[in-house]
Amino acid sequence: MESSRGRVGHSVCDARRSRSCRVSACSLQELLSEGKQKLDLDKLDEEKPSVVLEEDGTIVDDEDYFLCQPKNTMFMILRSDEEWVAVNVVAPKLELSLGAQRDDAADSLYSEDQLDSAEHSSNWKPLARQFRENLARIITMSESELQALIKAPPAELAKELKETLKGAERLQNTLQHSLNKREEERQTKMLLEQYLKAEAPVNDDSEDAKGTDQMDCSNANSNRKCLHPHIIGVLEKKDSPEFSLSNEELQEVIKVDEAGLATDAHCSIQKAKNTKYECKKELEKRLSKMKALEELSIHSKKIRMTPQQI
Repeated sequence: MESSRGRVGHSVCDARRSRSCRVSACSLQELLSEGKQKLDLDKLDEEKPSVVLEEDGTIVDDEDYFLCQPKNTMFMILRSDEEWVAVNVVAPKLELSLGAQRDDAADSLYSEDQLDSAEHSSNWKPLARQFRENLARIITMSESELQALIKAPPAELAKELKETLKGAERLQNTLQHSLNKREEERQTKMLLEQYLKAEAPVNDDSEDAKGTDQMDCSNANSNRKCLHPHIIGVLEKKDSPEFSLSNEELQEVIKVDEAGLATDAHCSIQKAKNTKYECKKELEKRLSKMKALEELSIHSKKIRMTPQQI
């Protein structure tokens, strides 16, 4: 059944809410087909996947019911072995085995959904104004800032950016792609670390050393200012936290000495040292990208200039 109202804009996400995209569809089948392709789910098992409402898990298998849904409804695509889970439900920690690392790594996202929507998500308009001034901000923003812009109503975002509705939707798709890339980097890094850890010889003294490190730094720099609670939450709960932080937040982590960072994040000195190193490396990578974009922008302006202007 085709809709007489034409294509309507909706959002689609996967079962773990780690990926989402914008889809324009006039039928349930078209939404499912385009959603699978954009979320890279087109290689699902042969059994037909199901569609539910992301908000409450209501099954959407009727064309008429689908057409009754308002514009910008968020749908979720589920595999035959997946079930809808509320966004605030924390998945239990699973034992990691090399054969099931990828699935388990994705399962850990449940406990981190609320972190990504914290603080920055309530105020996306200042972020939109930053984008209007410099599109390269996509590189420097934190994951929560990117998500805030992705979840913003497209019409309001277009107005804030002084863009067309299609332009705003294209921007949201670009932001989602950037967010997906960070998540892919995180999972790849996490799987590699788990593999190396499994291959490494067991050191019985490692846990004792970790506890000693924490005790040694517990009273260090007692007069200094602690990191912002949002940064601490990311450091404590996120795997590869450097991918979740903005440039400004990365700089804050780098400025703290290792003992202070270990105290704030409730971790060992060695872990604090590794975290600082990874944050510095991520910041340098982003700044390098920013510089390349700025040079490209300057070069493009020169090409467009007339001989008289030069």
